[in-house]
Amino acid sequence: MEPIGFAHPRYPSHVFLRLEPCDMKDNVSGVLLEVALYACRIIANNQCGFLSTSNNATDKVNHTPGTDVLLSRARYYYFLGTKLPG
Repeated sequence: MEPIGFAHPRYPSHVFLRLEPCDMKDNVSGVLLEVALYACRIIANNQCGFLSTSNNATDKVNHTPGTDVLLSRARYYYFLGTKLPG
């Protein structure tokens, strides 16, 4: 599997981070959501944010604390802040 890319929502063609899909869940390889969030946060100068499956914030990747969410799409978008815009 190819590395999973993470991009800024306003610059979707510019991937600022790629992570190898080295985690496995239900025979699907990917990257754990928390690992990806920490990596993006470091690059964003320690600013909290969330991931979305598109450059639209309403497509936010949701998770329940205490559960593992595996990211397996080719690209995700990192939004700064903890709330949806609007």
